[in-house]
Amino acid sequence: MEDYRKNPYFKKMDIDVLFQSTWELYKKYFGSFYFYSFIIVVLMQFASSSLLEPYLDNIQSLNTNPEMATVIIKQAFILLLITVIAYSFLYMFLTYILLNPNAKTITQQISLLGELIRKHYLPILGATLIATVLLILGATIGVFFLIIGSFIAALYLGSVFFIIIPLSITESAGSTTAISRCFKLVHTNLWNTIGRVLVFFALFLIVSMFISIVTLIPFAGDFFEMIKNPAASMGASDGNILNNPFQFLLSSAGNALLLPFMPIFSTLIYLNLKFNEDPDIENNEEINILEHFR
Repeated sequence: MEDYRKNPYFKKMDIDVLFQSTWELYKKYFGSFYFYSFIIVVLMQFASSSLLEPYLDNIQSLNTNPEMATVIIKQAFILLLITVIAYSFLYMFLTYILLNPNAKTITQQISLLGELIRKHYLPILGATLIATVLLILGATIGVFFLIIGSFIAALYLGSVFFIIIPLSITESAGSTTAISRCFKLVHTNLWNTIGRVLVFFALFLIVSMFISIVTLIPFAGDFFEMIKNPAASMGASDGNILNNPFQFLLSSAGNALLLPFMPIFSTLIYLNLKFNEDPDIENNEEINILEHFR
């Protein structure tokens, strides 16, 4: 992997430069990143749609059959595990490309997969699973301090673990080391990081809702029909999006538009924090000034 210090985004960035750089990288890598994201989304939508139907059926039968609670928990765990495995792999791959800017073509990018899986995937997967468990536990415990407590816990832990993939790759950290390093690094600039992550996710959710609405427009008639007669609509479609391939593909295409923003923004946040932590910060600033005037 290339030295992260040579990355053009290894520099100090205020929030304007951070979001501008995110957009620049999104445009630069749009073709390949969208292609990879679309593949993962299609696979995930297929898997979740296949698993979600029996899961929802079991929830509906919970009142009459309380013993189904154990089955429901197992199914929820499987869904969560598949989601973490799939998206951690995608974000890891996209992050690795960002940290190796010389890999410009799809062929060059795919050639990185062997090294990436061999050196980094298992530690990153372990760290991501631990971070997910800690995030869920933190948000659950926060409920005891009202809803705001859960939100604060999720925001704090989400901000801390937001950089876990670029950190694990760059520092070749093991699972537990990556967790502790996330806390240490983010706490070097905690409030700025939390603020930036909060703004990012607020924008991400707003745009995600807009894209979801746009992708549902062709199926507005079906939506209103389902509201009028939900039982009949669910019976006709079995509640499975796979029964409508066009809706399935359109939904996947819309969801894939936003996924690349996650690894891009987290990588930039990490590089910014790493730059601030660097002991040669003064030399780095001089290098950036010289590069600016070249």
